[in-house]
This record gives sequence, C-alpha cells and structure tokens, in this order.
Amino acid sequence: MTVNFPRLMGNDIKVPVYDGTILPYLNLDNSATTPPFEQVFKKVEEILPLYGSVHRGCGYKSIYSTSLYEEAIDIILDFADGDKSNDILIFGVNATDCINHLARRIDFKENEFVIVSESEHTSNVLPWQKMAKVLSCKCDDNDVFDLNHLEYLLKTNIVRIVSVTGASNISGKITNLDPIAILTHKYGAEICVDGSQLAGHRKIKRGSVESSTHIDYFVFSAHKMYAPFGVGALIGNKQIFEKGWPDMVGGGTVKWLDRNDIIWSETTKRENGGTPNYVGAVALAEACKVIDSIGFDKILLHESKLINQAHNSFKNIPALRLVEDIEINRDRQIPIFSFHINDYSHSIVGAFLGFEKAIGVRTGILCQFHYLQKFFPKSEEYFEQLKNNLKTGINTSNDFGLTRVSCGLGNTANDIIRLADSLNELIAYGPKAKYKIDSNGFYIPT
Repeated sequence: MTVNFPRLMGNDIKVPVYDGTILPYLNLDNSATTPPFEQVFKKVEEILPLYGSVHRGCGYKSIYSTSLYEEAIDIILDFADGDKSNDILIFGVNATDCINHLARRIDFKENEFVIVSESEHTSNVLPWQKMAKVLSCKCDDNDVFDLNHLEYLLKTNIVRIVSVTGASNISGKITNLDPIAILTHKYGAEICVDGSQLAGHRKIKRGSVESSTHIDYFVFSAHKMYAPFGVGALIGNKQIFEKGWPDMVGGGTVKWLDRNDIIWSETTKRENGGTPNYVGAVALAEACKVIDSIGFDKILLHESKLINQAHNSFKNIPALRLVEDIEINRDRQIPIFSFHINDYSHSIVGAFLGFEKAIGVRTGILCQFHYLQKFFPKSEEYFEQLKNNLKTGINTSNDFGLTRVSCGLGNTANDIIRLADSLNELIAYGPKAKYKIDSNGFYIPT
C-alpha cells in the first residue's frame, strides 16, 4: 500500500553539482533537520498579517495572537501525551535549550547524581555535567541500555535524574523506556527522555503520573518535526518549577514587583519569560496536527519499507560497515543508518555524495564522542594526538567519524537505491573531483 503524505517544501528542487549538471536534490539528513510541511508554512503565512504581542495587549492583533498561542500549547501538550493539570510546557530555542533549562531549574544537592547512557547525544550530557555530577550507564554491543548496571548505579548512589535518548541519532534504535522508567521510579528518581529523534516517528506515551512507567520530562524539537521555525518543547511535572526563581526572569514572569515583594505569575508564564516565539509555537502545533492526521501506523508502515530497502541495499556493499545491524520489520528502529566505507574517510564520502551526486547526508562524530571511540578502537596515543591537534586548532579528525543517512516522510525506497548506486560508484571508481580541506575542516572540490 502506497501512502501519500502531505507535501514537503523543497522536496522537488534541483541543484547544480560539480560537473555542471543539474540533479534532483535528495535529502537524507532528516535527523538533523526536516523540511517544513507546506501546511505548516501556509499556517505561518496565514497568521503573520495578524501577528501581535502575546499576553501583552488588548488590541485585536494581540488578542488573536494570544488565543492562537494558548491553543498551540494545548495542541502540543495533547500530542506529547501531556496532563494539563500536572504538566508544564516550556518553550526553548530547540531541544538543547530545553534540556539546559531543566538542568538549571533542578536544585541539585551536593550528593545527588544524574545518570546518562554511553550512547547519549552531547546535548543530553553536557547540560547535566554543567549543573550536577554525572554517572554513565553502560550499553551493550547493540546499543541497548544495560538495566543491571542501571540498577547498580541507582542502588549505590543518590540519583535525582535518569536522562536517556528516546531513539539513537546514530543507529536509529528506539530505546525501550518502560523498564528504565520502572527502575528509575523504584529508587526515587525521575526520568527525562530526549525525544528529539523519536517525536516525529512514534507516538509519545508518557503515561499517567501514578504509573511506574511515567515519563517525568520529555523534550523534543520542531525543526526535526517538519516545522523549522526555531522552537523546542519541554513537557514535565510542574512541581519543580513552582519553587524558586524561574530560569529566565523578566517581562511576564511576575504579577507584582516592588522592593519588598515578588509575586510570580502562574507556572507556565513565569517559565516562558519575555515575548514568546509565537510563530514557532503555532508552527509546531500545526506540524503536530499534520502528523496526527497522517497517523503513526502509516508512518511506521512507510518507515518499514525504507528500513527493508536499506537492509537489502547495504548488505550488497561489502565495503560498507554499519554501526549497528538494521532491525528489520520491527517497531524498534527509525530509518537512521550510520556507516563507514572502507578506504574512504567519512568526509570524502559526504563530499562525494553532496558535490557530485546532490545527496545530502551528515558526516563526522555526530555528537557521539564516547560511542565512536567504541566503534573505532584506536590506541590511546591516537586519541591523545587527536585531542592535542584540536586544542591547537588543527582538524585531523577526518578519519574518525561516520556517514549518517536519515530518512523522513519525503523519502522513498528509490532514494535508498540511488544512494546505494552512488556508494557503489565511489567504491569502484573513486570521486571524479579532486578535493582539498577548507579552513573549516571540510572537503571541497579544488
């Protein structure tokens, strides 16, 4: 069965390549940023003539904008399985900003820890490391959370937060969150899920507050959900935000202020200080509506076809080494595939695909420093030299990284075939262009 998805803007453009020809552009970098739904863009066009100050004025434009902003909050909460009586929705610039916001708002005691896994994105490590002491939980060879090690860490330490990815940005593997949440709550901690790679692919199930599988905090980003208008969302229990000063104080965060007293606004307003990104909030809400109208069952069916095609295509490329085996026909993977091509640095692979084949992918460390050190078991001296070079501004990491392919609603099985044909051409004949490294460390044609 073929599913016709809503139109994506820019999905049919053509671009120039190295030899001067014009080719249809193939976007295989959706896990970094997705193109916008046309419906999302039309919604933004619709509201801009009546764009006004949210929560700030009594004129028609302000009332209209405030109404749509409040409606957007309800839509996003519903999409993310939020509980309006218990949860708060906090907007940030992106998911990274939201995790930083949460890390700053939790009043960590000196003896409290945060647990993250070995396969976390940098954005789900550094914010916690800045504000608290961090413990790393092991993953097995298949990038699966080691529950025995997690329980050991929970038993032997005072843990405030366990923060895990919903789906890996490097292998596409979906984390089984239920057993992690159960263990986390058993030992009196809370769980935060970085849903950046998950929210546009699978239905969010946070569960009721009383449930042992409840997800206390869930973070995701609009620019990975076909609404690139600069907003991220943090949904979580109100309680911690009702104490102390908000993360960002200023306009809208107080009902009263004088030399002796501060009377804070209700929780949602005081944690979203200043004039909000109203356009971004409405765009994200519209994307949530579009995704809900498609249905996650159809998205799963579509992605299963892409995953099957990737499995069939990649197994016929002996020089291609995947970081993880592809989970075929299972609800445990989204269509993200990272790999290494023998005899070619990831930078050359990416440059060849981009400059010669009009295929956009992502290459490099992918914000997964620990994971890549496990995938590339190089010597300690190698890593010390690499770090020393980076400290002095010399980029020598072109042989330490991966090529990542990530699919979205705008991709088809034929796109995977086109990619595989291009990789086979690279392996057989090499690139046509001669490449040099530019000042930013990227390969460009000479």
